[in-house]
Formats: sequence, structure tokens, C-alpha cells
Amino acid sequence: MEDNEYDDTISVPQSSGIDPAQLDAIVNNRATEVRNLLFRGANAQAVIASLQNPPFGLDPQPIKDKNTQIVMEALSSVNSAEIVNVVKQLTSAQLDLAMKFIYRGMASPDIYNPSVLLAWHEKVVEVGGLATITRVLTDRQPL
Repeated sequence: MEDNEYDDTISVPQSSGIDPAQLDAIVNNRATEVRNLLFRGANAQAVIASLQNPPFGLDPQPIKDKNTQIVMEALSSVNSAEIVNVVKQLTSAQLDLAMKFIYRGMASPDIYNPSVLLAWHEKVVEVGGLATITRVLTDRQPL
């Protein structure tokens, strides 16, 4: 590999580029949408909605934390027997995002249920393969 083939600046954490107040409103609207879907029993759709365009990188941490809570609510609402069916509905990018949130949740076992997250981890790897783990561990855009 030549020196000019690798551009390290691409891997530097970025932000979504959205004003924090607007980003907070987007996350709040997503929370409302996800909770409405959960209330209607549309758990798969709630998981998919929770994974849409999350704040990342240099975005404000409180907003990223609020978004993580929304994703965790959606993941926790799915019955363990139904997880694989939900995972099969996710795109490759959504599988990667789900895995990122799973690892983020595992880092806080006092807040999020590790057994639920391990069940999700198993099914995401089953459907997405080990490449999902590799992509998440090498991604430099933290949630």
C-alpha cells in the first residue's frame, strides 16, 4: 500500500453537522415514534425506527445518551423468541448500528440488561456474521 492510498483523516470522529437543539428535537421525535410503535405492539418497526440516523461522534453526549435509551427500550421490548425475526428484517447497516448499541449497552450493565443484550448479540452475529463485529470494532464514529 502506498502512502497516498491511506487517508487517516477519514477515520477522525465527525459530528452529524446538525445544530444541537435541532438534533435534540429529532431524537425526541424519534422517541415518541418508537414509543407509539411499541404501544401498538409493532416491536420490529420500533427497533428499525430507533436505529435511524443516530447522533454520533462529536455530537453532544447527553443527546447520544438519550438516543441510546430509546434504542435500548426498543431492543428490550422484543420477546427473546422473536429477536431473530426482527434481526432478519434489518439491513446490513442497521445490523452494524444495532451491534454498536449492543456494545454501548454492555458497557453499562447497571443501566441496561446484559442478558437481553447478549441475546441480541447472538442473533445479530447469527444473521450478520462476524463481519458485523469487525466493522463495529474498527468504526471510529462512537455513539
